Amino acid sequence: GDRIDPQYERNIDLAHRHGLKVGSYHFFRPMVDLQLQLRNFKTQCLPGEQDLIPMLDVETVGKLSTEAFCDSLFKFLDMMEETYHQKPLVYTFRNFYNKHLLGKLDDYQLMVAMYADEPPVLDDKRDYIIWQYTCKGRIKGVGGQVDKSHIMGDHTLRELRFIH
Repeated sequence: GDRIDPQYERNIDLAHRHGLKVGSYHFFRPMVDLQLQLRNFKTQCLPGEQDLIPMLDVETVGKLSTEAFCDSLFKFLDMMEETYHQKPLVYTFRNFYNKHLLGKLDDYQLMVAMYADEPPVLDDKRDYIIWQYTCKGRIKGVGGQVDKSHIMGDHTLRELRFIH
């Protein structure tokens, strides 16, 4: 709800200097005050710095039932859309989607994580834009391991362009 990445501004600046498209994400905590989470995200996710739509990382229901979790999630998604005037990209893991979000996110673009050699198939056969296939990737010039992802099928990064 209130964590701020101390490297955030540096990372955005360096990414832009090297011609990379950038976007910001928020790790959703369904049991933390939604206004607090949004205020925190807004302090860092400044539209003028964004190339890509905001992303909401959805990985936990906390101690809530699926119904209560979804109620909190959709309130927050609405708040993000009202703030940024576009629907955020929703990032989640395949198994989490299948258990808690199946058929509930039809109006949202998805990024799905599953660390495997083959792309995940969601139980509802839902299309998604990006597959995150590892958290142990390497990129020349970046120290340590990084997440690596693949844009699926005929999708392009243009679909995730932040509209200013």
